[in-house]
Amino acid sequence: MIKLIELLVDKTWLDPMGEEQKCVQLITAGGAVKMSSFSLSSRDIKHPKCERCEKEVPFEDKFVVDRLTIHKSCFKCAICDKALSVGACSLERGLSRYGPLWFCWEHMMTPPGEKEQLIVQKGYKIKFGNKK
Repeated sequence: MIKLIELLVDKTWLDPMGEEQKCVQLITAGGAVKMSSFSLSSRDIKHPKCERCEKEVPFEDKFVVDRLTIHKSCFKCAICDKALSVGACSLERGLSRYGPLWFCWEHMMTPPGEKEQLIVQKGYKIKFGNKK
């Protein structure tokens, strides 16, 4: 296995498509120098999908709560749309067939059957599991 000691950016340029390219020198423990080039195209970056709305989440809007990646704007009460903060809300696992749903202090103690009626009225659809 070659141990990487240093990575030097040697040159930067725009290719004919307008994408930034870089040429780098990789200096290994044995002193060998290897040249390589790579693209820094934003099209190459794979953004995770939001667990709530299923759209891509760019890095600047990424929010991880309960080990789920979502948009900051998707972290709201499923009933009243109030913006939530970590530690002041609850994730309802009993309604997981609708995707992850968080509830504010006011609505977290609402009985599950009533919660389901309210979210169906708001237009939430079953994403997976048994459809009623």
